[in-house]
Amino acid sequence: GNSGIALRVAGPVGTVIRGNFVGVMPDRTTAIPNTVAGVRVYDGVVDNTVVGNTIMFNTGNGIQVDGPADRLITILDNEIAGNGGLGIDLGADSGTANDPGDGDTGANDLLNHPDITSAIESGGTVSVDFDLDVPAGDYHIEFFSNPSGPDPSGAGEGETLVGTDAVIGHPGGLVSYSATFPGAVGDAISATATEDLGGGNFGSTSEFSKVDVVVSATVTVNSTGDLGDASPGDDLCDTGGLNATGDTECTLRAAIDELNASTLVTAIEFAIPAADPGHAGGVWTISPGTPLPDIVRTVSIDASTQAGFAANTTAAPAGLDTTIAVELEGTSAGAGADGFVIRSTAPSSSIRGFSITGFADTGVIVEAAGTVIAGNFIGVDPDGATALGMGVDGVRLAASSVTVGGTTAADRNLISGSGDAGVDIDTTMTGNVIVGNLIGTDIAGTTAIPNVAAGVLVDGDSNTVGGPTTAESNVVSGNGLTGINISLGTGNVVQGNLIGIGSDGTTPIPNQVGVGLYASTSLNSIGGSAAGAGNIIAHNTAQGVAIAASAGSGNSIVGNSIHSNGALGIDLGLDGVSANDVGDGDTGANDLLNFPVITSAIESAGTVTVDFDLDVPAGDYRVELFTNPSGADPSGNGEGEVLATGYVVSGHPGGVASYSTTYAGSVGDVLAATTTEQSPGPVYGSTSEYSAAVPATAANNPPVLDPIGDSTHDEQTLIAFTVTASDPDGDGLTFSLSGEPTGASITAGGDFTWT
Repeated sequence: GNSGIALRVAGPVGTVIRGNFVGVMPDRTTAIPNTVAGVRVYDGVVDNTVVGNTIMFNTGNGIQVDGPADRLITILDNEIAGNGGLGIDLGADSGTANDPGDGDTGANDLLNHPDITSAIESGGTVSVDFDLDVPAGDYHIEFFSNPSGPDPSGAGEGETLVGTDAVIGHPGGLVSYSATFPGAVGDAISATATEDLGGGNFGSTSEFSKVDVVVSATVTVNSTGDLGDASPGDDLCDTGGLNATGDTECTLRAAIDELNASTLVTAIEFAIPAADPGHAGGVWTISPGTPLPDIVRTVSIDASTQAGFAANTTAAPAGLDTTIAVELEGTSAGAGADGFVIRSTAPSSSIRGFSITGFADTGVIVEAAGTVIAGNFIGVDPDGATALGMGVDGVRLAASSVTVGGTTAADRNLISGSGDAGVDIDTTMTGNVIVGNLIGTDIAGTTAIPNVAAGVLVDGDSNTVGGPTTAESNVVSGNGLTGINISLGTGNVVQGNLIGIGSDGTTPIPNQVGVGLYASTSLNSIGGSAAGAGNIIAHNTAQGVAIAASAGSGNSIVGNSIHSNGALGIDLGLDGVSANDVGDGDTGANDLLNFPVITSAIESAGTVTVDFDLDVPAGDYRVELFTNPSGADPSGNGEGEVLATGYVVSGHPGGVASYSTTYAGSVGDVLAATTTEQSPGPVYGSTSEYSAAVPATAANNPPVLDPIGDSTHDEQTLIAFTVTASDPDGDGLTFSLSGEPTGASITAGGDFTWT
C-alpha cells in the first residue's frame, strides 16, 4: 500500500504508535516495503507519539510529517534505517535546512536538528560536540549510529540509539553542548532534538542531523624508527614509509608531530611488532637521533599499551615488579638533549610506561600544570638495575600541580641514576606532589643507584613529598648528597617517607644527608603529629636533618623516627651540637631554639617519669620524648628513634620552668627530647636539636625497719638483738648507726650490741 501506518485529521489526539515493524519483518532483514512512507502523519494532526518502532526499507521516507499544521509529533527511540527517502521528513520536502534562531514554521514547527561538530573516540567512549539553535526551553537529544550509512541526502537515519542528553534551560539561539556515550571509530552518528515539556511529556521532534563519522583521538606508534610525520595536521600518523610488517609507519616522533599540528589527537599509544629492528629481549628501544619535538598540546603518551608491558602490582613502599616494554634511550639525541618536554600549552598531559634513559640534560621537563608522570623507570634501564641516567635531572618540574607517581601501585615510578636530582622542583612552583616512588635505588628498593646530588630538590613553595598514608610513601635513599633538599621553599611538606633506608624498612641505603634545609627555607614541615606522618630518617652518612645557618625559622621536625645517622639527628647551623643559651635569645637556624634538659628519668612498675627543664620564650610548645634502642649519637646527644610521647606545654611563662611527663618504658631506655613551637590547630613552628641523652634508671625507695619491741635491762649488762628491715625495690640492705650512744654498735647484717 501507500504507507504502513497513517494518522489523518480525524484520528484522535494522543495516539501512540509503539513496537511495530514497519516495512520489515521481525528478523530486521526481510524487506516488505511500503511505497510512500513507513509512518505518515497527514496535515493537521496534533499531539501524537511514534516510539519504539522498527521502520526500515520503505520506498519513501521512514516517517513523514506532511503539513504546516502538524505539531507535537513526538518521535523517540525508534530504529529507522534503509528507507528510500529521509529517516524523518518534516514537510515532505526531502529535508529542511536549519534556520538561524529557529523562527520558521511548518510541520513540527520545523524544529532545528542538532548540528554535530565533532565526534571523537577515546578508550571506547565517543565525545560528541554539537550546536543547538532552538527557542528557549528544555530539550531531549537522541544520538544514533547508522551501520547502514546515511540516507541519500547525507542526513542520518536512526538505526541504533546509542546515547541521549538532556539540555536543560537552553537560553534560546545558538549554544554549544557536549555529550558522551559508548562507541567506536567509524560509527556514523546522527541526532534529533525533541522538546521536553516536563513531567515525562515531550513535544515536537526535529529531522535527523547530518551524519558525523567518529574518528579516533589516538594515534598508535608501530615503529621504533625516527622519521617525522609526512603531513602534520591531517590527523594521521604517517612517516610516508612502512613499518616492519608493511603497515603505514607511525614513529614516536611522527606521532608528536601530528599531535602538535592536529586539533583531534589527544592520545599516543603503542603497538610495535616483534619484527621491528629495535626489538630485543622483550624491549622495544626508541633512539632519537635529535631531540624529540616539544609537546605543545594536551596528550596522554602511554607506553603501557605496548604488548609485553606489565604494570607494577606492589604497594608502596615495597620494591616494584613493573615490566617495561618501551625504552626511550637518548644517548644519540645530541648535546643538551631532553627526553620529553611538555610545554605550558599542554596542561593535564601524562607520560606513562617508559624507561627513559641517557639524555644529556633531563629525562622529562614539565611546564604544563596538572601533568602526571606515572609508571616509568627514569634513569634506569628496563631491567630496573642498570643505571643509564640523565646528565642533569630525571624529572624537572617547571610547573605547578604536577603529580610524579601516585597512590595506586601502577602509578609508582623508579627515578634514579641521574647527574643532578631525581626530581627537581623549580623556584615558585607550588602544589606539586611526589608520592609512591623509589628515588635513588634499584627496582627492589634495596640497592643504591644514586642521583648524584639529590633525590628530590625543592626550590618552590607548598609542595608535598610523601604523605601520611602508606600508599604515599617514597623511598628516597642512596643519593649522593641529600635525600630531600629544600633549598629555597616555604610551606613544603615531607611526610611518611623512608630516607636513607631501603624499601624493606631495614636495609641501610644511605644518602649523605637525609633531609637538608638550606638558604631561605622557612615554615616547612618534616613529619607531623598525625598517624603515619612521620618519616624514617636513618643510616645517612651525615646528619639526619640538617638546617643550614642561612635557613629561616618555623621549620618543624615532628613525629619522625631519626636514628643511626653518621652525625647529629637534627643539626641547626651544621656546626654540631648548639648549646642552649640562657633565656634563648640567640638567633640562627630555627632561631636555635633551646632543647629540653632532662633532669631525671625514673622507672617504677613499667612507667618512666621524666622531669625536664625548658628555657624558651613564652608560648606553647610540643616536647617530644624519644627512646633510642640503637643508642645515643656519638656527641652524647640523642637522636629520636622511637617516639615515646608528645607532651604539650601550654602557657610557658618564658625563661626556665620545670615540667614532668610519663611514658610506658623500662630501665635503661636511652632518652632524648626536642622542643617544637606549637600554635592552635595544632600548627608547628621551629624545632630544636635533640637534648643530651639520659638513661632511665630504677626508682630507689627507702627501706622500712621492722618494729623493735621494748625490753628492760640492768645497767652495765649487754643488750643485744637483731634489727630487720625490708626494701620495696628488692635491693640488698646494709645496716649502720647514726647518733648512737657510747658503746653501741651494729653489724652490716643488723646485729645490735650495747653495754
